[in-house]
Amino acid sequence: MRPALLVIALILTGCPKNPALVRDAKTYEAEVQFFSMAATRQADQLAEFIASSCSCVEGAWSGSNQDLCASSALNVQTVGARIEWHAQMMRYNGGLIDERPPEEPPAIPSATDLCPMSDEARIEADEAEAEATPAIEGEEQ
Repeated sequence: MRPALLVIALILTGCPKNPALVRDAKTYEAEVQFFSMAATRQADQLAEFIASSCSCVEGAWSGSNQDLCASSALNVQTVGARIEWHAQMMRYNGGLIDERPPEEPPAIPSATDLCPMSDEARIEADEAEAEATPAIEGEEQ
């Protein structure tokens, strides 16, 4: 009978409305910095992978690595756009800062923005840019 009363008493009292956060602030800040650093380094390595192993045709990933290239590019773009927002949100949720980051995280740029251009496409883009740039007076064209 007594164990049943104890269970009923615990159920009726519920959990405290403001549970105490038992965590060292310096340790939590070190964790936030570590996760931010790890994500940034991974994104840097993925960007190197994209530059050396991925190719695009007309702005779309191509070749045998196209799925890996696309997911790597999305990861790079996501980390680049949002790592600081997520770190600030972690600090806010952990009680390290009082000001909440914006409700909406930053937009993620398109993964195809990282498509490496072929040499031919790069030459065409350079020529088109040169034609669109007005000549400076006194310069030969």
